Amino acid sequence: MDTGARKRAAARGNADTKRVPFVAAIGSATTYEHDFIAPYVDDLRNVVDMEAIHAARLKLGVDPLGGAAVHYWEPINAAYKLDIAVVNPQVDPLFRS
Repeated sequence: MDTGARKRAAARGNADTKRVPFVAAIGSATTYEHDFIAPYVDDLRNVVDMEAIHAARLKLGVDPLGGAAVHYWEPINAAYKLDIAVVNPQVDPLFRS
């Protein structure tokens, strides 16, 4: 794995990226809030038999491994009435888990 090549490609790709201060970006007319969690949670029933998991009365432990998915588990737990315990709720923005 050539990390040097990756770094050079990333630098070229970001060279023309305009940086905007957070306050300006969040106040911009083009910035809006979007809920990614609810549609994901609602759509799970279409790919996973959530009723079967609920009916099995499983006690589940999940470790999001420091990733952003930590915020998905409680809505999943509530929507499908599951018994899920998040064993590591820490989010690591550098994803060093």
